[in-house]
Amino acid sequence: MLQFWNFLFAVPPTINVSSHGLHRVALQNTEINIDCFATGVPQPRVIWYKGSQMLIPGPRVSFANDGASLKISHTLPSDAGKYTCLAVNEAGDTEAEHFVKIYVPPRIEKAALQGTPDPVVNQSVRISCEVHGLPFPQVSWYKNGIQIDQHEKRFIYSGGGKFLDILNAQSSDSGTYTCKAKNIVGEHEKNVNLAVSGV
Repeated sequence: MLQFWNFLFAVPPTINVSSHGLHRVALQNTEINIDCFATGVPQPRVIWYKGSQMLIPGPRVSFANDGASLKISHTLPSDAGKYTCLAVNEAGDTEAEHFVKIYVPPRIEKAALQGTPDPVVNQSVRISCEVHGLPFPQVSWYKNGIQIDQHEKRFIYSGGGKFLDILNAQSSDSGTYTCKAKNIVGEHEKNVNLAVSGV
């Protein structure tokens, strides 16, 4: 009489190599999808972490493909960081790391004269430009559409371009000054009018 036995061998999880060390970039207020397809016997369970915090479904976080796919909606700068998918079954576990960057187009919240609104000849003038964005934007200044040389003695960039200082302002310095912020995902500009009065 023949007897048959069914042997079930547990196989530790493995994660598709294309899922390892994945780098993703998304714009703010879009969505990002990260996959972590694992195999093993029995089929591994996938758990997601951001840093050391386990992720659970929520208004902006959802899972598909039995947890193998993570979707983050309406992305925020705080969503940037390291994501880890952990694949687990009774034979063991393994993990893969994914790195996310969130880019934010430049935004100039305010551009304005600092100090007295009516500067006179030989006073120093400061124009400020409050800039936000990720990566942090490069800021440049223009007078009447012509870029101001950062190395010109009377015009000083400071605070990473946030401030333009005009030393010993003259009537000829009157005009429209433009603060332009630019990064790899966009640019934004605002104008400030300057009128320097004679003594």
